Amino acid sequence: MRSMLPILSSALLLLLGACVPPQRPIDYYNLASLPGTGSDSEGTARLRVQVREVSLPPYLDRSQIVLRVSPNRYKVSDSHIWLEQLPAAVARVLAEDIGSRLGTMAVYTPSQVAPYELDYLVDIDIFRLDPVADGTVELDARWHLFDGGNRIVDSRRQRLRLPVGGEGYEAYVAAMSSALGRLADDIAGVIIARRKGDGGS
Repeated sequence: MRSMLPILSSALLLLLGACVPPQRPIDYYNLASLPGTGSDSEGTARLRVQVREVSLPPYLDRSQIVLRVSPNRYKVSDSHIWLEQLPAAVARVLAEDIGSRLGTMAVYTPSQVAPYELDYLVDIDIFRLDPVADGTVELDARWHLFDGGNRIVDSRRQRLRLPVGGEGYEAYVAAMSSALGRLADDIAGVIIARRKGDGGS
């Protein structure tokens, strides 16, 4: 009987292993900055700007990508994961996008210490940055622009819905990057208009 125990134990382990579903592979994603139409003003090329604060709703601030299935139902995927913390990724992409549109390298994220006096600061509240199961991405954001003296000089809200140009989570993430690029267009456009109104000083 004792000689049968190892055989029975092995058989039991094989049986249990067969009952455990195979783990799905994990795919990792990150937001990407997108080139925009750069400013031809030498004044904006010398600007120093900081994306000082970016806030996201708590339901998005997680490692898993969240897909909105209906107005009241969301799907959290354990196999589609953000490579970077989403608030940090959004701040990074917005800083890069704003910088490319202003033609300046001196646009800083919240985690960076600006080595020089700043010309503008931007605070951004993102209420929605939702991949939606109908094949769109929805952005709802409000932003405030401050001058170097921390005086608010503009405040706007932007709502948009973009179609996803493909299938799968990678296409959703690309559309989210495009939505942030549109937000950067808006912010940089206001800064450029202000510089032109001030004579580029």
